[in-house]
Amino acid sequence: MLTLSLSFLRMSIYSDIKNSIPFIKETSRAANYYYMISDLYVDGKKIKLVCAHTTNGAIKICRAQIKELIEEFATYDRVIMCGDWNTTNFSQFKKAGYSLANDSSLITFPSKSYALDNIVVKGLHIDDVKVIKTNLSDHYPLVCRITVH
Repeated sequence: MLTLSLSFLRMSIYSDIKNSIPFIKETSRAANYYYMISDLYVDGKKIKLVCAHTTNGAIKICRAQIKELIEEFATYDRVIMCGDWNTTNFSQFKKAGYSLANDSSLITFPSKSYALDNIVVKGLHIDDVKVIKTNLSDHYPLVCRITVH
């Protein structure tokens, strides 16, 4: 078992495993948004790591973008998706078998008191979730520990 600590702040991901996250930038088919992907190997197990920023202001477009991401990575056993999802409704992820780091109780967008940012995982375990209150961005970083079994 290995534990990985991740923090997410806008389009940045930080890992406690040095030099472990080389990213490739992708552009979406559904609408005008982008995401970054990487393959992370922990104890020989492949984890697909995705960092996304969905469209703000149009809920139908945002939901289509989330659906596209879920479908894109459906064949992977272990997935970490983190992002500014621009929604507080994460039911699509739950229906697809993902676990949420933020159950909407942690405010990540303080100016409107919303929980827009989340880390969602499939095939992994999340615990020790917290928000760091800082003025580095208009969003607070979301930090969690992810365990690979």
